[in-house]
Amino acid sequence: MDAMEPRLKERMDDIETRLNKRMDGIETRINTRITTLENEMNKQFVKFESFAQNTRARAKNSRARELGVPYTPLVEEDGAAIRDFPCTFNEVNALAEPRLSTLLSAVGVELEDGWTVEQKRSAFLSAIGVMRVPTFP
Repeated sequence: MDAMEPRLKERMDDIETRLNKRMDGIETRINTRITTLENEMNKQFVKFESFAQNTRARAKNSRARELGVPYTPLVEEDGAAIRDFPCTFNEVNALAEPRLSTLLSAVGVELEDGWTVEQKRSAFLSAIGVMRVPTFP
């Protein structure tokens, strides 16, 4: 019986080593999947927060009916500020075509072929929540 004990111990150690390797591999894969899920959830939370922030901004902008009342800037889907966001009707009115196209894309408007500058301005104002052109005092 004593002669079998070292072989039995060696066999048990071998089984334990293989099980540990297998468990380590499983643990690594689970940790990787958890990290991936956390990252994806965080991205979705950022999108949701950006959506909520833009909804609030659009609500405020819908009340900006007088000339000179500043617009509340929207943010991009990742939460980043939209660069050089025009904050008044006069600033929007002064925008040239290339910048209007960039801004429309930033606020999620798909451009249609053949839009005029005025159509783009109108689409931008609608996209940021401005439903009526400001009144002049």
